[in-house]
Amino acid sequence: MEAKGSTGEADDLDLALAGQYERVLTKALTFSYGGTKYCVKTSGPGTAMRGAKILVHRFTDGTLRFSYKNRALTCTACGTYAVPDPAEDEKTPDARVDPIAAGRRKSVSQITAIPA
Repeated sequence: MEAKGSTGEADDLDLALAGQYERVLTKALTFSYGGTKYCVKTSGPGTAMRGAKILVHRFTDGTLRFSYKNRALTCTACGTYAVPDPAEDEKTPDARVDPIAAGRRKSVSQITAIPA
């Protein structure tokens, strides 16, 4: 992905319209966004940035920019992972399991309630 710079009024407007997403760096200076794992490149050891909160700016044209304390970061994509379906959340399994559990309770009660 191409990185954007902030050099004029048009760029400032683009930045104002961009989505901003906060991420926390791991000890290895990595973070995930949109199904991709990114590594932050530093000139030194980068230990001060461990656990730091960075911003991912997603511009209207789809490009990304990464920043830490208003400074642009150089990042490289270092892996991908499957992105869960947004319709799937922590309540979805309950909606699937409840009818199955209700069916089992019904069949168990039919077996134990034998007419005399």
